[in-house]
Amino acid sequence: MTDRPRLDQLTDDMLDQLYARLEHVEQAAGRCFEAGHEKDLDRWRHRAEKAEVAIARVRNWCDQLDTRTRELTGDPTATSPIAGGVRIVLDLPA
Repeated sequence: MTDRPRLDQLTDDMLDQLYARLEHVEQAAGRCFEAGHEKDLDRWRHRAEKAEVAIARVRNWCDQLDTRTRELTGDPTATSPIAGGVRIVLDLPA
């Protein structure tokens, strides 16, 4: 069991922190590559890939929220306001 929050507990601040960490990882990976630290680069690349997987999971959760919102409202075009807010934060420039 980990101490990380469930997707339904994810806040805007947490997403901001995730993106900040991803940006830090990408910058560090660039420095490792420039310095010839292939082993470090592989480690940072793996961390960046894990972050991308986490973001994909959040996007999938948003899709699930939209589906459930449509089921509950009976409106085939309805979307979850929570999912919409999360997507806005995910799509903000770094």
